[in-house]
Amino acid sequence: MDILEKISRIILMGDKGGFMKIGGKSVTIFKMKNRKGYAAICDDHLTEGITQNQAIDRMEKAVNRTMKKLLRQKKN
Repeated sequence: MDILEKISRIILMGDKGGFMKIGGKSVTIFKMKNRKGYAAICDDHLTEGITQNQAIDRMEKAVNRTMKKLLRQKKN
């Protein structure tokens, strides 16, 4: 069972969820069923926030960290 299957068991999708893009990558935002707040999934990253905007902001930081790390590895 992969991570998305595990996560799909604990989320509640519907009018509380949404889709966005960060750097051309698709981001899924959803309300968590068993917790307060929202979560965002993108490119093997999972972030949480009290609001949708906080979850997106955290996702942007996570994706940027990964991109910087990959660029450093490519450079060496």
